[in-house]
Order: sequence, then C-alpha cells, then structure tokens
Amino acid sequence: MSIAIADIEKFLDGVRSIPGPKRPPVMLVGGTGLGKTEAIVQYANMREMNIKIAHAVLWEPVDVQGVPYVDTERGMAWFAPFQDLWPWGPNSILFLDELNRASIPTLNALLRVVLERRVGSHELPRDLMVIAAVNPPGGGSHVTPLSSAMAARWTIVNVEATVDGWISWAAANGINHEVISFITKRRNMLVQDDDSAGERLEAAPNPRAWARVSDILHSELNNGLLEPAVVGTVGKGAATEFLAWRDIADRLPDPKAILDGTADIPPQPDAGIATAVSVTSYVIEAAQRADDAEVAGEMFVQLFNRQIESGWPAEYITLSIMMLQKARNDGLAYAIQRSGEWRSKFGAKFYLRNN
Repeated sequence: MSIAIADIEKFLDGVRSIPGPKRPPVMLVGGTGLGKTEAIVQYANMREMNIKIAHAVLWEPVDVQGVPYVDTERGMAWFAPFQDLWPWGPNSILFLDELNRASIPTLNALLRVVLERRVGSHELPRDLMVIAAVNPPGGGSHVTPLSSAMAARWTIVNVEATVDGWISWAAANGINHEVISFITKRRNMLVQDDDSAGERLEAAPNPRAWARVSDILHSELNNGLLEPAVVGTVGKGAATEFLAWRDIADRLPDPKAILDGTADIPPQPDAGIATAVSVTSYVIEAAQRADDAEVAGEMFVQLFNRQIESGWPAEYITLSIMMLQKARNDGLAYAIQRSGEWRSKFGAKFYLRNN
C-alpha cells in the first residue's frame, strides 16, 4: 500500500492532528527523484512551520550526541548539541533526508532522538514533527539496512508519483506547458526505473528530472545546445520522444487566440491535448500575476466560457481541471460561481478532485 506524493500534504496534516507526545515519526520511502524532499519543504512553507533539514549521511555519532563539556561547578559532563539539532522553536519539523544512507553508528545515535526526543542533554519540543525520507533497498541506491529497532520507531509509508498528481503540481509550480502536455500524453515517461543508469553515468526520467527540463527550456540553453542538455537530464530515449513532441507544440495556436475565440483547438488528439495544456497554463500563470481575486477570477471565467462555447472534449476539460486543482488561487471560487453552465457540467468533478 502506498500514497501518492501529491497526497503527502493531507497525510501529514492527519499526523499533525495527533497530540505531540503521541505523534509518531514518519518515514517516507520512495525512489530517487520522486520529489520527497521538495514535498516536505513545500509542506513546511505552506503551514508556516520551521524546518531543519539534516543530511544524516554526512554525520558522525558526535554530530548527533553533541560535544561533551565539563560543568566544573556541578562536577558533571554534559553534551552541547550542534545547530543542526538545536535550538528549536514551536511548530517545527526535523527532516532527516536520506536517512538510510547514514552509517550504522550514526543511525544508532539517532535512536535516542527518535525514541526519547532528546539531543544530548536537551529535550526536544513535544510538538516537534520528525520526518525522514529514504530510498528503498536495492535499485542501485547503496543504502544502509535499518535495524529492526530503528524501523520499529517509525510509521513507514511508501510514496509514489502519479501522473495526475504530478500534472496538478506542475501546473501550480510553473512547469513548462510543453513538459506537462508531453507527460499527459506519454504517461509512462514520468518515471522509468533504471537501476544501472548511475553505473553507466546516464540519466533516467523522474519527476525531479522533468522539472529540470522545464528550467532548461526557460534558460539560455534553449538553443542549439538544447538536445544534449535534455538527454543529460532524462536520458536519450525520453529526450528523443520529448523533442519530437516539442516540434508539434511549436505549431500550436497561440493561447490568447484560443481564449479570444479567433482560433480553435486542433482536431488532432496530440495537438489538441498540447493546446489544452498550453491554454490552461497560460491562464494559471496570468491569474497568479493578477492584482486581486476578482481580476484573476475573470481570467478563469474566460477559460471556462471558451471550453463550453468551443465544445472542448471532456478529456481536455478533465485535464484542465487536474491542472487547476492545485492552483491555490482565490479567483477560482469566484469564477466557478460566475460560470453557471460550466459549474453544472464540471463543478462537481472539480470539487471532487480538489478534496
């Protein structure tokens, strides 16, 4: 049993509702490049929580226990913790990234942090959330097996990347519309496990790699050097298919022309999907730059009206809804209330996907 990486926010909200002393530490297990770290950092930012990111692979046991010092007045030795683990304010997260790449002595030292909630001579806050991200055993990850004593301290959750969840995340985070439309059509290209890719010094596609492809498309590498950059990010097979798809995207109608009604969605399925993604991305980005919710809402109203008036296929509108569901724009509620026909046909689907 696993949860989608897109559902981590809801899962952690549930864990956070458990009273501090009873709240279990959570271990997220998933392959390289799924976006576990990014999801935790984004969660902390959205909930306005303080977060300390600890890379246990770089630690020795003393980094966990602290440096001993002598209290001459009391005739006792104490441990002074390093800043990675102390001090703490309220409403905080300790995030142990790549925990199972740490050495066995360091993992043993961390047992006290996880079990007793203590660092050296100091007690950790009762409401502190402890979260770890690990790669699964095997698959070329070169991980340290966790002892049964360590594993028993955690609530262990397997996470996976789903295409629908990634599309929603990508649209809300400014991922290039050509990348989104490609993954929409070539769903098997989001993640392709290749255990020996690292040994061959070759790339393989995963969510983090596709986000980097988006960055490349927005950079000055978007020229004659584009192909080697994309190959070096997602591998030759995925890059070849994506660049061929991009040739189709280059011939698509302008999103503004679609919204203005001076151009229509192309009838060919590949071009139609790419256009639907392009138009929805354009509206989301424009709405995010708007001064207030009403201005943003009018942009979404225009999109909804065009979808109805032009008779967009239900598949394209479903895709658009996937992209909109994590846009987190106050103008969406305004637009849905103003778009009666769209609301009656697709409003239930939007709210169902958004909950």
